[in-house]
Amino acid sequence: MNAISYFAVVRESLWQSLITLLAATGMTSIFLYSIVKGKFAKVGKLEIICFSLAVAIGVMWKASGDADIANLSLQAVYLVSFVPTIHGLLTHKLREKGLPWYLSLISYSCMIVAIVTHESFRWIALAHPIANGIIGNGTVTIIIVLQARKQTF
Repeated sequence: MNAISYFAVVRESLWQSLITLLAATGMTSIFLYSIVKGKFAKVGKLEIICFSLAVAIGVMWKASGDADIANLSLQAVYLVSFVPTIHGLLTHKLREKGLPWYLSLISYSCMIVAIVTHESFRWIALAHPIANGIIGNGTVTIIIVLQARKQTF
């Protein structure tokens, strides 16, 4: 839903949406792989709340037709959705491989470059890659890097 609402936020620019669509495809692939391989953490209350809020935002978007507000609202939900992963890593209850997080951080960085270099650049288009990509994925990436460094010393 984020990729779809983002497409509307960037005024249906396929170029700016392409990285979001690729990221969504990559995340879906990782999600499916995790389910098939049984490497998925237990779904908690916060994840259920975040999913419910995302669905409610989707309904609100369809009812209001305001993709900008819907997409900004989704970013807040997605930021909160990182809390269980961050908490799990910090308490050593979760283990994450670094590569998917590194790749997503690179992907979102490329997305920011694509947005700011596009002739129809809109500030609101930066909300998704900054919130979800740099802050959310970046926080997890930093924790993974710091934990890996700690283990080597």
